[in-house]
Amino acid sequence: MTVLRRFMPAITIILTLVIGGASIARIPPGHTYDVWSHTYRISAILNGSHTHHVKAQSTFHHGSDNVGGKVDWEWINYSLEHYDNWDPAVVIADTITVKDSKGADVPYNNTAINSAVTYLPQLVGFGIGKVSGLGANVTFYLAEILTLVANALCMGLAVFFLPRWRIIVGLILPVVNVHPFAISADPYIQAIAALFICMLYRATERKVSTKYLVGLSVVGVLLSMGKFVYAPLTLLLLLIPWLQSAFATSAISSGGLDADPSESAEKENSKSHHLSARTWIPVAGTCCSFIWLAVWMKLNDWYSTTPGLLPYHDMLQRKHDLMTKPSTALQAIKSIAYSIIHSQSNFNSMTDTKRIRVFWILLVILLVIILVTLCTHRMPTAQKTFWLLTYLISIGILLLTYLALWLQYTPKGFVGVPGMQYRYFMPLAPLWVLCGLVCCSAIIGRIAKPKVGRQ
Repeated sequence: MTVLRRFMPAITIILTLVIGGASIARIPPGHTYDVWSHTYRISAILNGSHTHHVKAQSTFHHGSDNVGGKVDWEWINYSLEHYDNWDPAVVIADTITVKDSKGADVPYNNTAINSAVTYLPQLVGFGIGKVSGLGANVTFYLAEILTLVANALCMGLAVFFLPRWRIIVGLILPVVNVHPFAISADPYIQAIAALFICMLYRATERKVSTKYLVGLSVVGVLLSMGKFVYAPLTLLLLLIPWLQSAFATSAISSGGLDADPSESAEKENSKSHHLSARTWIPVAGTCCSFIWLAVWMKLNDWYSTTPGLLPYHDMLQRKHDLMTKPSTALQAIKSIAYSIIHSQSNFNSMTDTKRIRVFWILLVILLVIILVTLCTHRMPTAQKTFWLLTYLISIGILLLTYLALWLQYTPKGFVGVPGMQYRYFMPLAPLWVLCGLVCCSAIIGRIAKPKVGRQ
């Protein structure tokens, strides 16, 4: 088991590459989530095209409130050639009006919110293809391969940082990694979320260096730059100084009764100075994450992600009513509750509905496990607080996702909240797995040794 644990990061990378590679061979272009919106967005970024109003439409983006950018003809033609009624975001050719010999303005409302950082591997692939003239098909597969490699490396690095549970988590990550190769924001989010969560967990179990805290904070900012809804995870950084101070105190007090008092005092002073110098790093990481979030959301608050379902002005009115009218807030709560209870999913997909239902059942079970853990004395107070808040924040992220869908994706008169997909749960899966493992370990330890006192 020791050998397996040592090589688990490499095994995770290999499993991710094998599963992702098989998916690339099996899934044809155009059959991953919102692939053409993401493709258009990447092409527009490479062209230096800023998001602006466009007149062109798609089946998904119709109406007069569309936004997008200038996309190369090769990608417009490639999307039209591979369209088989799977992804409705493909542009309707007859609606294109603003164009030249190089490209045309096409809509991609639902991906316009994504920053360029989210598409780094794809941008490299598309850029190489554009400069080298590889052609759309070769470039598309090149970008998928680069995306898969980047995702796999992040997953392996995440397992490398785990102080415990390497084998279990290392085997689970490739399974919950939805389309790690896709031309999408999902591979980035899943990879960075897994890396952040595993690095964060290490800081709850081990004393870490100042450089490590800097790296952890940077990864937290990168997570916030991916999808804004996962930014609240960086709030957990604020608990790290408390957890780390417990390790420092334990190290200093380990000198025993025979320790030299002057040496202990010197260590105590050194510890206080070291902790005060490191406390601001996680705080700075959280602050930078939310500053980025505030700025980016302000720069992108002038359009709706799904104007075909809810026009921009209707979305603004709904947002205003949510903040000013208790009846609207109550309606939102009822709609979200209805959607959760009935496990509603996008396009009423039975597969997604079943998966969403399973996730909520497992989350209820996890809550029970956490509450039982709080009643044991096998876990320090700081760690109990960390895992409880971790669970609450993750549930808050899911509720924010439902709220965002209610604000921008739910037509008037619709019962519940449409648009929820099981893949929105997946970036949080490593967090729930680690939480369950740690809490179950504490409970089992308590049962095995019921007479252990408080820590």
